[in-house]
Amino acid sequence: MSPPRAPHFNHDTASPHSSPPKFFDTLSSVPPPPPSPPLPLSVVRHYLAPQQPPPEAQVPGFQYLLRKLVKEVRKQYIYEMELPQIEKQRKDEARIEALRVANEERKKLKVEAVQIRAQERKIAQQEFRETLVDICAQYCVRADKVFDLIQIQEPIVCGITSLEYDHMEILGNTLGEIAGEKAGIFKDQISAFTVPQPDEAMRVLEEKASQLNVPLQVVNPLDPSLLNGLRLGLEGEHQYLNAGLAVALCSTWLKRTGHLGDTNLEKSVLDMAKKDWPS
Repeated sequence: MSPPRAPHFNHDTASPHSSPPKFFDTLSSVPPPPPSPPLPLSVVRHYLAPQQPPPEAQVPGFQYLLRKLVKEVRKQYIYEMELPQIEKQRKDEARIEALRVANEERKKLKVEAVQIRAQERKIAQQEFRETLVDICAQYCVRADKVFDLIQIQEPIVCGITSLEYDHMEILGNTLGEIAGEKAGIFKDQISAFTVPQPDEAMRVLEEKASQLNVPLQVVNPLDPSLLNGLRLGLEGEHQYLNAGLAVALCSTWLKRTGHLGDTNLEKSVLDMAKKDWPS
């Protein structure tokens, strides 16, 4: 529809004193346009509702949110399931560390104990060397100092066990020197016994015995058949040497003191087999 046209003013027919009509006066006489029809409700909802992407465009966002949610749930589940194991592992590690520290302390104490025992042994050996005393028998003393320092009781019988290099700290550097010091217990015309010795030591013992008129006898090892199947209280084949020497010394002592009839020698030998000797 075309808009209404304004009335035409004819200048030829108009009087000279008349004025042309105004434009706004002409507009007021134009009727208003008819009202437009109302919009459909679907169109109103379309323009009033917030604009959202189509469903196919929202799928990646939903997938991202779902993955994030699953990750958080899984993390919480793993934490709750593994928490007891983590606590147990921490306790085990603490226990292992405590055991390690205890073992180190125990090792230190053992080392200190060994050092203390070694020091005590050293002191005891020093005291032994400085205070050699003879009561009924003389042991490991130097012959050249014995007669000057102490008055030794007259022995009934003397005995010398196996000579080895473990006596070097006290008696000498060679077996000959050790044998010479051991022979200091020999007394004039007093019987003496010894076990088979190395040649060097035996020569020195025989020489010392000859100088003092000592009847020196070499004792054989104890015959195991005398024990009737029993064994000595101490382990080692050399103990049969010591046992043979002990039997010879006891027999001589009993004969010299007149007690041989009061003692059963065979019973004494069997008692040696049953005796738990201190090491």
